[in-house]
Amino acid sequence: HARDRVVRSRPYHEVLGEAIAGIQAGLKETPSVYSEVRPVKKTCFVVIGGGKMGEAIVGGLIGADEGAAATLSASDFTVADPGEERCAHLAEQFGVECIADAQGADVVVLAVKPQVMMDVLAGISAVAAYQGGERGPLFISIAAGLPTSALEAALPAGSRLVRVMPNTPLLVSEG
Repeated sequence: HARDRVVRSRPYHEVLGEAIAGIQAGLKETPSVYSEVRPVKKTCFVVIGGGKMGEAIVGGLIGADEGAAATLSASDFTVADPGEERCAHLAEQFGVECIADAQGADVVVLAVKPQVMMDVLAGISAVAAYQGGERGPLFISIAAGLPTSALEAALPAGSRLVRVMPNTPLLVSEG
């Protein structure tokens, strides 16, 4: 399946940065086709899952000092995590809003473990703010071991989906 191909030799922040810039410019193509984009609006992110990888993604994007991600700040992010302790940590560490359940965003980063992903996607599919197909949010999944086709089937019809495979160096902003 063409959407299951793996992009190698590119750090996650480059792929995410291209996706962010494309959304800001109102483009609908895959990130690899962007040659030049000009941001036209602020992008609202929801990161579902405030564990180690979710934290690394938020921290890396907020802390970026180049590319499209350099324009992001804590006010652009909401982290959805049901754990009060993790919420308190993320709010203190990055200044992001952290709540038990988030609705509505331009970009939804799915940073939950594969074994709970389908439950999370079932919840997303029931939320009106996440509908809209190509006009809805861009979903970015970091879950390994789940085929893209399974994620697409569980998301609202017509949703845009990007899969990235962060690795352990991501935890120290080197992935």
